[in-house]
Amino acid sequence: MKLNLKCLPCNINQVLKITELINCGDHQTKAILSDVFNLLKNVDYELPNPHTMKFIIEIIQKHTGNDNPYKEVKEYYNRILLEQFDEIESMVLESNNIFLTALKTAIIGNIIDFGPAHKFDKEIILSKIRSVNDYNLTIDNSDALKESLSSSKSLLYIGDNCGELVLDKIFIKILKRLYPSLHITFAVRGKPALNDVTIDDAVMVNMHELADVIDSGDRSPGAIINDSSDEFKNCFNSSDIVIAKGQGNYEGLSDEKRNNLFLLFMAKCEVVAGLAGVEKMSIVCLNN
Repeated sequence: MKLNLKCLPCNINQVLKITELINCGDHQTKAILSDVFNLLKNVDYELPNPHTMKFIIEIIQKHTGNDNPYKEVKEYYNRILLEQFDEIESMVLESNNIFLTALKTAIIGNIIDFGPAHKFDKEIILSKIRSVNDYNLTIDNSDALKESLSSSKSLLYIGDNCGELVLDKIFIKILKRLYPSLHITFAVRGKPALNDVTIDDAVMVNMHELADVIDSGDRSPGAIINDSSDEFKNCFNSSDIVIAKGQGNYEGLSDEKRNNLFLLFMAKCEVVAGLAGVEKMSIVCLNN
C-alpha cells in the first residue's frame, strides 16, 4: 500500500502523542517537528507509510535519547491480557467454532494501536473480546485460511501490537491443537516501533513455548520485505503459509504477490478501510 496524503496528518499527530507522553518541552518538540517536516518534504509516496514512520521514530530518538517511549504502555497491555489469558482461552474452547472464534478474537485485539486516532482502554478491549460472537468478518476468507493450514507444514505468523500479542498466542495455541504437525515461526519488529511487538514482548508472554521467534531486522511498524533481514525474507518466502496481523502489516504487505498470504486486521482508519473496501473499524481476514 503506497503512502497516502491523508497519512501525513496522522504521522504528525503521532509525533505529538509521543512528545507529550515523554514530557518533551516546547523547544524540543519544535526541533523534532522541524526535522519531521524536512523528512516529509522529500518523502517517497511509492513506499508504504510504515517506511516513513521508521525514520520519524528515529528522529524522535535522536532528539530525546528515548529508544522505546511506549515501553511502559506496552507492558501494561501485555499484563492486562495475560491476566485474562485463561478466561479468554476457555471462552474460545467453549465456543461452537473454535477456529473462527480464536481468529476473530485475535483480530479484535488489533484495536490496541496507538497509531490511528481511535479510542480504546482496558474496559473497551475486554468488552469487545467477550462479545466476539457479535462480530462478523466483513471480508471472510477464513475457510481458505483453514484449507491452506490443513495442507501446510510451516507457518510464518507476523505479529503487530502489544496486548494483541497475547491473543495471537491463544490463536497460535489453537492452531497447534488443530494442526499438530504445523511448524510455526512468530515474527516481531527488529527494534521498538510505537507499540509494536519486539523480542522483549515475545519473551514477556512466553511466545517461545509455542513458536520459534525471529525479528524482522527492521524498525518499520509494519513488515516491509525489501527493508527486512535475510532471515526474515527467507522465512517469508519459504513458509507454506503466512499470517500477517494488523493494519501496519497490511500497509506493508498488501502489494506483495505470493500464495497463501493472509492479512488479518481491523481497519482503523479511513485510508486503509477505503483501500480494503470496508467500513472503518471492520474486522478482516483477507487472502491477499
